[in-house]
Amino acid sequence: MKIGLKEVARMLDLPELRITELLEHNYHVVHPEMRLREFVELLKRNEYHFFSVVDSKTGKYLGLIHFDDIRSYLFDTNLYDSLLVEELMDPTVPTVSLDDELPEVLEIFEQGHDSTLPVVHDGRLLGLISKATILDHSRRELIVEEEV
Repeated sequence: MKIGLKEVARMLDLPELRITELLEHNYHVVHPEMRLREFVELLKRNEYHFFSVVDSKTGKYLGLIHFDDIRSYLFDTNLYDSLLVEELMDPTVPTVSLDDELPEVLEIFEQGHDSTLPVVHDGRLLGLISKATILDHSRRELIVEEEV
């Protein structure tokens, strides 16, 4: 019998953890009207793999760009001044809310979605949550329990 991440989370009492405890603020926001040329310059200056797209007028979260998904565009300099970030972003990446419980978040990850998801409240980006952070926290909890 295969045990999924959701069941593991329940066994480890992860439902007791809140999304706010695992929220990552180490991300970069880009705007939909940014041209690929500007985006490439941004990529050169940092090591992020995920970029949150936020409307520059309303501040509303619009989508996510994963570096691996746009790699082919980066080598076509003919697109640098014609392609916009809004054409590169994925607006279908599931979002997480502050009310979600970790087993449900892990189930989203298990369904094959990226390893990092945006956390959105009232349409505004609060941060990101990653599968690695959740699992690392679980590992540390297991170590503490073993020591007791």
